[in-house]
Amino acid sequence: MIGHPVRRLQDTSCIIGVKMKNAIVIISDPVTGTGEAAARMFNGLAMAFDCKEAGDDVSILFHGPGTHWPRHLEGNEHPAHQLYESVKDRISGVSETCAAHFGADVSGFKIIGENVPPNPHGLELSTAHGDAEILRAQQWFEKNLRENVSVESLCQITGLSERTFSRRFLAALGQSPSEYIQAQRVESAKRFLETTRNSFAEITMAVGYADTSSFHRCFRKITGISPGEYRRRFRVGVYKTILATC
Repeated sequence: MIGHPVRRLQDTSCIIGVKMKNAIVIISDPVTGTGEAAARMFNGLAMAFDCKEAGDDVSILFHGPGTHWPRHLEGNEHPAHQLYESVKDRISGVSETCAAHFGADVSGFKIIGENVPPNPHGLELSTAHGDAEILRAQQWFEKNLRENVSVESLCQITGLSERTFSRRFLAALGQSPSEYIQAQRVESAKRFLETTRNSFAEITMAVGYADTSSFHRCFRKITGISPGEYRRRFRVGVYKTILATC
């Protein structure tokens, strides 16, 4: 075993002698540069190593902002490179949809294609409009999704009046700022529903809604189905257990 303690994140279902098909979904964001993100990734890989040693059928999937990790881990200088190499044969792939959304370089890696959800309105971070102030507002919102973001706060980031900001935002993205905020929050919620066991209350907080009823109402309005139905249809993979989301 590579010499670091492993913190179990959810189930501890790797039992010697019991063959299981399990998934470990890595969604932490290396771009943030935080120790917590690195620790979560390491714990996921270490758990996969334990399962492999126990003879269990385990798969590693990179989703959400975690799609950035494979490129980082390929470098020999990365502290987790040796551990990554030891479980590389258990990597099922990198989410194509998430890689595109988060701008991850996944060339050369196995890609996981997902079903296209019904009536999708989730947006990628569009930069083609060429409006630097609107792009600044988009980038700030992406980093502060879970906060109580308002149109007023986005105006403050750009230094534009609300009227000018709203006019330029609509011209750049074809949506009002309020519509964009809701669409991006729902898109982020989809990733949680696809790749985690988080409760609706936890997802509500993670994507910036004040209460679950508002979250359910906005989710259904944009996607045409409830969060529960979306999770049933588009949950990642066919696995007996999602051991952990890291």
